[in-house]
Amino acid sequence: MDTYDLLLSITIILGLVGISFYLGYRTAKSKFILTHLFARLEREDHIRTKRDADGEKDLVPISQVVAEALEEDRAARSQK
Repeated sequence: MDTYDLLLSITIILGLVGISFYLGYRTAKSKFILTHLFARLEREDHIRTKRDADGEKDLVPISQVVAEALEEDRAARSQK
């Protein structure tokens, strides 16, 4: 194997490793940002979530949130 072929192979390998590292870094960073965003939205009551049987969080449909609010309102009015 010629020296230039060896250097070309090493350069290609290092380039691919660098690209893989960069893609992994960007993917991990975007997942962290989304996790932080959803946690903040939930903490500030802009979205509602519930835990399923696996322990994962699922978004609650807006129709269910509205139905619960109407029920609470009816119960409060009937107590007056």
